[in-house]
Amino acid sequence: MKRMTEEEAQALDEYMTKNDITLGPNGSGWFSKRESNPWGYSNITVKYLAEKSRELQKTPAQIIDDLVSKEIAVAV
Repeated sequence: MKRMTEEEAQALDEYMTKNDITLGPNGSGWFSKRESNPWGYSNITVKYLAEKSRELQKTPAQIIDDLVSKEIAVAV
């Protein structure tokens, strides 16, 4: 895998610092702008993650991790 140059890393850092990276049902968030459905999430799932992200001040990945952890705990 190709590594980023220092300039590319700096540009990415600046972009991520200045832009909202949350999900946005109205298309306002970084994931939404990037057509953030890489795993085929339904619209209801994206909306749920967006609402929970704002409510809990967590990233969508953290919310998914919490949900999966709960499922694993129940299964064990």
